[in-house]
Amino acid sequence: MKVKSLIITLLILAIILGIIIGGYLGWRAFKLHRQQEIINENIKYYNGYKFTKFHNSWLTDVAVDKTLFNLEFRFLPNQTKNISIGGELATFSSRQVYVTFDPYESNLSYTSLAAYDVSSNLATVFNIEPVPACTSPKNGTCPPWPIASCDNDTLSVIYINVADKPGISMADRCITISGHGFDLDRAVDRLIYYLLGIMKA
Repeated sequence: MKVKSLIITLLILAIILGIIIGGYLGWRAFKLHRQQEIINENIKYYNGYKFTKFHNSWLTDVAVDKTLFNLEFRFLPNQTKNISIGGELATFSSRQVYVTFDPYESNLSYTSLAAYDVSSNLATVFNIEPVPACTSPKNGTCPPWPIASCDNDTLSVIYINVADKPGISMADRCITISGHGFDLDRAVDRLIYYLLGIMKA
């Protein structure tokens, strides 16, 4: 009778131990799976480039003229690929570019963000001096900033254009970046990806 009782006790302990071990192994498997999911969410690849999530941005290393830059983008290449790039530049300055906008737009917050992002990339990566400008005069803004538009025959211009549909067009000495809200900044990233050779037109 004592032997039978001992066997039952051992069986119960074995079952309990099996449940504990099984639960632990299941928890470990779930944790490893979740860690892998987090890694997959925070690291993306495109055209041989590795993008690592950093807060609300994506970082990637790009070599330009034998210099390695760690660049920050707000959008991944896949998130910008539906933005078309059209036209061709006749000539474009490699020294100084006027980054211009319409000062009479009602909401300039996204325009300012797009202008900042394109200007910082021009200066940091391409060693081009960005000059803030307006398409028309407005007291308190232009002047002191100069007036520059795509109609100018002598200046290289990037025009931040508020429009319903995002897109990038090139003509003569002007690049027009179009969009509304965050689509403007999406279009900026699309242009920089193109200029870096990460994406095609």
